[in-house]
Amino acid sequence: MTRARLPLKGAWIDCAYDGETLTLAAVGSPLQYLVKAPTSIPARHKQSEERGRLRRLAVAALRDAGAAGDVDDAEVVWSYRAG
Repeated sequence: MTRARLPLKGAWIDCAYDGETLTLAAVGSPLQYLVKAPTSIPARHKQSEERGRLRRLAVAALRDAGAAGDVDDAEVVWSYRAG
């Protein structure tokens, strides 16, 4: 399993790749919106854009950490935990 951490303002995202699944765990209250169900169409759009951006950053960080395999096509699982 390859792991990496994406530091963000007041929080971070723990990334892990096991060869099939890319797990992204948002840590810290500023990132709750990434995993909570959006209440409006603009919020859903923002969540989708931000998830895509952070997924690309996570893939790059995991490749730098030596992830083998096709990280781009991995299933993405989002979670949240308080930090």
